[in-house]
Amino acid sequence: MRDLTRRAGARIVPAWPPRWTGSFHPRAALAGDAVLASVTPANNTDLRLTIKFDTIEYSGILKWDRPPALDAVGKLAQKRILAGRSAQSVISTLQPDLAG
Repeated sequence: MRDLTRRAGARIVPAWPPRWTGSFHPRAALAGDAVLASVTPANNTDLRLTIKFDTIEYSGILKWDRPPALDAVGKLAQKRILAGRSAQSVISTLQPDLAG
């Protein structure tokens, strides 16, 4: 997912990380300790990711220019949601699968 990009005007920008929304905890966005809690389609074009840090949930919309397909990214992320795994480690493990 870290390699996904999207067009923003005339520029190509990284799609990861999404902008997280929720009750802000200063360490959550930087720590990489948040657990990926859910992945759901948003508007049939993007993915809504929900992470949990301590007891607080944060949501972000992941938008990127295809490929890979929305369904492929969503299915891989769903398969990798494991209790106790940080969101960053789950995202890192998706990289080889999305490349091939």
